[in-house]
Amino acid sequence: MEHKNKSLTTATSQAQGASADPMVDRLSSVPCEVAHHILSLVSFKDLTRLGSMSKKCREFHLSTPSLNFSSLYGNRQQQLNLLNCIDRYMIRRREDKTKSFCIKWDFSAGISEESFRMMTWILIAVRCNVEVLDLQLRLNRKDGATLELPSCIYCCESLRSLLIRTETVLKAPSFACSNNLQYLKLTSVRMDDGFGKWISCSCKFIKELWLANVHVGSFTIESSSLESFTLVYTYNSDTCHFSISGEKLAVISIEWENSQASSSITKSLNVYAPNLNFYRVKSLVLLREGSMHAPLDGTTYLGVHIKSLTDDLVPAMVSFLRGVPNLKTLYINSYPSLHIVKPKACGFKRKYWKSQNLDCIHQLDEVSIALSTGYPTNALELATYILEHAQKLKKMVICYLPRQSYIIEKVNKSKKFLCNCCL
Repeated sequence: MEHKNKSLTTATSQAQGASADPMVDRLSSVPCEVAHHILSLVSFKDLTRLGSMSKKCREFHLSTPSLNFSSLYGNRQQQLNLLNCIDRYMIRRREDKTKSFCIKWDFSAGISEESFRMMTWILIAVRCNVEVLDLQLRLNRKDGATLELPSCIYCCESLRSLLIRTETVLKAPSFACSNNLQYLKLTSVRMDDGFGKWISCSCKFIKELWLANVHVGSFTIESSSLESFTLVYTYNSDTCHFSISGEKLAVISIEWENSQASSSITKSLNVYAPNLNFYRVKSLVLLREGSMHAPLDGTTYLGVHIKSLTDDLVPAMVSFLRGVPNLKTLYINSYPSLHIVKPKACGFKRKYWKSQNLDCIHQLDEVSIALSTGYPTNALELATYILEHAQKLKKMVICYLPRQSYIIEKVNKSKKFLCNCCL
């Protein structure tokens, strides 16, 4: 009995001592996967500090599969010290697998030394079977600096996601190569006209392609695996032509605006997507010029973002709606204008919309229309026409400004034609 009490006393004192010790290494006791997830959320500076706490923490420090490196906003010497620290770390990691590798870097004057080291890190990441590569590199424009990324990233078999944001030129590999890339996002890069061919020929498993403010004269891809395409083109005034073809392409999102473009600059977007069902477009340029072409028979959702349904846009809108005969959901959003002189948007009445014989009107079950400022006759006439003729319509949302209260009476008259519609 005495021996038993002594054992209990000893166990209790040990437990109390363990809980009272402020230097207990709790991270070492968690599963490796959990520790790596936690470390993926900390900065490289904190990750380095962790490596000096214990032998187990040092193992976590060197084996963490998610790496994030960011430049310092300090002097030149501090930047060099950070480069040296990352160099040593990458060498010590050896061949440990790298799941995610992210670099956010602002290059200082004279990028040759920094770029050489950075390209070495990327080569190491590729050798360690990187799956996600995120490169956000800001160059010094005053120096006219350029950056050439290693060609091995284009034929890395382990890579699944590639994100590049930098004002440099991307050149397609001159040799045949294949990869397993599924997600590609390019922002602000300059591409030669052959880059689209590389995507078509080498990226056989790509599912999502995202292009944001890229600089390219002509971009053409044909993909049997592509499912989603996003194009953001908000300030580029260059001549550009995009052609996208995909049997599995189901989602397209386009944001293309450039009010400063010269009339001599040509732009076009050609899409072949027989299985497309979601189409979102925010583009006065493409709608007004009628330079957006696509067979959209399978499209069931159409979102259009414009400043106002002006008279010059109505024919293009009609042409667009005629191409989506099986449309179920229509979303038209107009943005308030700050200009004193409002654009002309009052030339097309319900009689005009009726004369167009749009098949999609009879298939619609949900519609949302946001009216612009001023007297938005065109959009309002379209809304009332839909209310009177869309027999399958279940829900309609009309957004208007407080001073446009006259709209309520006009809409209520049209609502009488459809008893099952929720307005």
